[in-house]
Amino acid sequence: MPESFELSELETDLLVELFNIGVGRAADSLSRMVNQEAHLSVPSVEFCSVEKMAEFLGGDTIICSVSQKMTGSFNAKTMLLFPEKNGMEVVRQLMGSHLSDELIAEMEEEALNEIGNIILNACIGAIATALEKKFDVELPIFERG
Repeated sequence: MPESFELSELETDLLVELFNIGVGRAADSLSRMVNQEAHLSVPSVEFCSVEKMAEFLGGDTIICSVSQKMTGSFNAKTMLLFPEKNGMEVVRQLMGSHLSDELIAEMEEEALNEIGNIILNACIGAIATALEKKFDVELPIFERG
């Protein structure tokens, strides 16, 4: 990817809106799944280097990701990234504070994979619907590093 990649204001607004639709659908799905309201923030779009993204997420912090490859009219890899320290808290918020730390830790990878799958598929679905295209999506992959 070039060092500097820029979209027009209209292109950026369109991507933000598509991701916003996807995130809204994901929040609805997560809310129904855990029988409580799930809040996801409005997304933003920025193209940056891996180094800049690592700095944004906390520098030396260990990062967790859930990624999925998609193929179709174009190929892409979608990723949900977050600092590792937030992973257990996300699982606790969605699964319930009544669960022990040990149980949350055991469920963390599988739960984050499922959460990532829901969020990423909702965003991919919003793009596919807007483009009136079909995409094949691989199973999610959880990584920590």
